[in-house]
Amino acid sequence: MVKDSAKIKKMITVREGLQGATFGMMEGVIVALGILMGLSATDSRLILLVGIITCGLADALGNAAGFHVSEETEEYHTRREVWKSTILCFLSTIIVFFILAIPVLFLPLTQAIIVSGLVGMVILAFLGYFVNRIRRKNEALKTIIEYVLMGASVSFVCYWVGQLVCRINT
Repeated sequence: MVKDSAKIKKMITVREGLQGATFGMMEGVIVALGILMGLSATDSRLILLVGIITCGLADALGNAAGFHVSEETEEYHTRREVWKSTILCFLSTIIVFFILAIPVLFLPLTQAIIVSGLVGMVILAFLGYFVNRIRRKNEALKTIIEYVLMGASVSFVCYWVGQLVCRINT
């Protein structure tokens, strides 16, 4: 029994903050792809970079603050768990934004948007696989498809909204 409680305690310590990290990663990819696809209608690298960086920072800070408050409303979290989740939520969100911004810095704009979109889908697929493993379910493909469809749906809608706004504005 003592060995089991030590094993459980170790497992909880390892998993501390994973909720924040996975939340930040998922939300970061979805929002970053939405911004990328929506602002791609401007055909401006500068607007795209400013949008990704400023929205990424605001989103990461907002995610972390919101996640912090959410965790504090649950009685079973320690202060350490709350802060670990908060920090991991911020870091995972901001890292995803910067990863998806890198192609915009180095590639022609059309290629950069395609590469960022594909990288975002790969991150979502990895996240779906990872979450499936944590939950010890045998539904990895189903979870991966679900996450990728979420990202693709947001990308598609934001792309068309960006196109529509540009057409109305001209």
